[in-house]
Amino acid sequence: MNGRDRPRGGSPPNYPRQLYDALLGEARDAAAKAVARLRELNYLFPAAVPGSLLEQLARTQADPRADRRATIRLAGDADRVMVRPVAPRGRLVEARLLDRSPTGLSVRLDRPLRPGAVVRVLLPPAEGEWTWVPAQVRHCRVTADGWVVGCEFFDRPAG
Repeated sequence: MNGRDRPRGGSPPNYPRQLYDALLGEARDAAAKAVARLRELNYLFPAAVPGSLLEQLARTQADPRADRRATIRLAGDADRVMVRPVAPRGRLVEARLLDRSPTGLSVRLDRPLRPGAVVRVLLPPAEGEWTWVPAQVRHCRVTADGWVVGCEFFDRPAG
């Protein structure tokens, strides 16, 4: 099951309540152990486990309903990326990567993009070469520094 398969704001699957509660308890225990292990690893290898990741995990664990995200986001460190709307005559524009998750990203642009628009984003390599990734604009809002555009990947990019 991935984030796209689960019902939004709906009821959990129709399992017997006792089984559902038991599975949920096991999942909470596993999550708590994973966060504890990541804290240990962060202590031993601070550069390898971003503190922002631990903060996000701790917040989500403490209050799962406070964050609607299906996956963890990591800061983009203001990496430069290129964005090209797929629409006819969409011009290539430079953007700053604000954050990224396995399912999407957020960029800062100097102009707005319409929610629903399809774009291609040239992402920096984790390893290897730059990669063009198709995505759909999910939201766009103006800020003091430009426009923050949130996009959802059609397919998960490698890396």
